[in-house]
Amino acid sequence: MFTASLTGVVGTILRIVTHIPFGELKNGHDTVSSWWLPLFFFGGLFLLAATMHLAKWVGKVHGRYAKAMLVRK
Repeated sequence: MFTASLTGVVGTILRIVTHIPFGELKNGHDTVSSWWLPLFFFGGLFLLAATMHLAKWVGKVHGRYAKAMLVRK
């Protein structure tokens, strides 16, 4: 998820700065039109935030599990 989100954000910025397309067909046309770029950028930012929240939640669950397994009552 982290890689996909960074691809959306950084790939969009690189596309705007360097004009290198995300993908090309054999006839030289770009496979992603430019009006999709804001969607990729903001989608990447949203996915990055969601990834961080998911990692925090997994860490909490892992900590509770470890505490339950290691602490004697």
